[in-house]
Amino acid sequence: MHKILKDGVEAASILWRDFIWLVTAILLVRPAFWAADDAFGHVPHSPLLGIAFYIGFMLLCVTAHELGHAVAGSLMGYRIHMIVVAAAGYRPPVRKFQYIFLTDSGDFGGYVFGTTPTLKNWAKRNAIFFAGGPLANLLLAAALFVAARNGAGDALKGVVANLALVSLVIGTQSLVPYSSRNGKSHSDGAQLLALMRGKRISAEENRASLLQGLHLDGQDATLWDDRVVAEIESGEVESDWRAFRDHMLLHRYLAFGDLQKAKRLLEKSDAVKDGTLPSLTIEYAFLVALLDGDAGRADDLLGKAPDDACEKDFSFLRAKAVVHAIRGERDRAIAAVADARRIAKEEHRPLDENENALFLAIEQGRALPRQWQRRQAA
Repeated sequence: MHKILKDGVEAASILWRDFIWLVTAILLVRPAFWAADDAFGHVPHSPLLGIAFYIGFMLLCVTAHELGHAVAGSLMGYRIHMIVVAAAGYRPPVRKFQYIFLTDSGDFGGYVFGTTPTLKNWAKRNAIFFAGGPLANLLLAAALFVAARNGAGDALKGVVANLALVSLVIGTQSLVPYSSRNGKSHSDGAQLLALMRGKRISAEENRASLLQGLHLDGQDATLWDDRVVAEIESGEVESDWRAFRDHMLLHRYLAFGDLQKAKRLLEKSDAVKDGTLPSLTIEYAFLVALLDGDAGRADDLLGKAPDDACEKDFSFLRAKAVVHAIRGERDRAIAAVADARRIAKEEHRPLDENENALFLAIEQGRALPRQWQRRQAA
C-alpha cells in the first residue's frame, strides 16, 4: 500500500511539473510572435522570425534570472562557482566558459551553483539566494513595462512590452513549487517552501557541495581536507545530493591514481544506474574499458550519453579512444585521441601525466596503462 501511494505521489508530481512547463511554454511563445509582428508587421515575414524572438527573449530573461541568483548569493556571502544558461557554463573564480550537460533541472533553462564560506546552515541567506532569480525577472519586467509605456515608436514599444511579459512569466513560473522529472532538483518556489517548512541542508551535503565548489574553482583534489573527505565517504547523504558526492569523490580518487576505488564507487552510484548524471556514466564506461577490457559493455554505457557528447566532451572521447584501442581499431582510436586533445586545448585544460601516457600508448599501439600515478598538484 505504501509503495502504491508513493508511486501515485511521484506520478502526480511529474504531471504537475509537466503541466507547469507546458503552460509556461505556451505563455512564452505568444509574446515572442507578437513582438515579431510589432517589429515587422508592415512587411511580410516568416514564422521563423517569431522563433528567433522566442530564443532571444528566453536567453535574455534566463540570463537575468541566473544573474539574479548569483548577485543575491554574492551579497549574502556565497562563493559562486558556476553560472549556467542553456548549455553554456561560466566559472567566475577562474573566468572560464565551458559546455554543460543541462539535464532535468528544476530551473527553466539554467542554474547557479554557490556555496557558503563555512559549513554553517544559513537558512535566511539561502532564502535570499533562491529568491534572487525570480526577483531579478520581476524587476526587469517592471523596468521594461515602464520603458515601453514611456518610450517612442509603436514597434519598439511592442517589442519591449512583450519582452517584459516573457520576463514576468519566467519569474512567476519559477516561484511555483515543483520538482524535476527525476525528483533530484527543484524550482525556486519549491526550495523556498522547503525552507519555510524548516528543511535544512545536512553537514554531509554542505561538505560535498564545498568540495565540489573547490573542484570547479580549479583546486587540485589531492589538496582537499582529508578529514572532510573521510566524513563524506562515511556519512549518509540524501538521494538529491548523492550524484554531487559521487562526482566529487571520483575526482579525488582519480587524482590519487586509484582507478579501482573509482570504479567501485561508480558501480554503486545511483547516478550511474539511473543515468541522472551523464558525466559519471561516461567515466564509468572509461574505467570498465580500461580496467576490465570490456569494450562492449563500455560502448553500451557510452550509448546512454547525450548525442552532443560525442563531439564536445573530453571524457567521452577519451573513453571512446580506449574502446577502439581494445577492439584493435587503431585508426579510430587515434582519431578519438586527436579529438580529445583538441577539446582539451579549446577548454584550456592541460592533460595530466596519466592522460598523456594513455594517449601516447594508444597512438603508438602499445599496451594501455592500467595503473595510474598520483597526480602532482599544480
